[in-house]
Amino acid sequence: HYFIQSNLRAMSALGVEHHMFVQTLAARRIVSEKEAVELITKCIELSDVSYPTVELPDHITKINSKLSDLFLEIRKGTCEHTATKYYCFVNNQEDEISKLCSNYSPQDFAYFRSHYM
Repeated sequence: HYFIQSNLRAMSALGVEHHMFVQTLAARRIVSEKEAVELITKCIELSDVSYPTVELPDHITKINSKLSDLFLEIRKGTCEHTATKYYCFVNNQEDEISKLCSNYSPQDFAYFRSHYM
């Protein structure tokens, strides 16, 4: 109960524009970088706040600083076929329950860790 309340308080430190962005990304699951820029721009416009410039990485960093307590992170990946960049949520907790939610085997995780981490 305390964990949920403290995380809700942490998320409340974000602006309305960030909440809208998080909710929309969660609903869509994955968006291209172009869509993410359009999305944060629209969220800022609808929330009636202003920024000198709209820098997507700055907003992602701010959101991620609050999501980390929930073991979530918004990450950017690149399609190896088209080079298109995409954003999605990633669970960054490595526990047995999280591993059950994956299509990868323990051997796949070991391979990824040994080659990419």
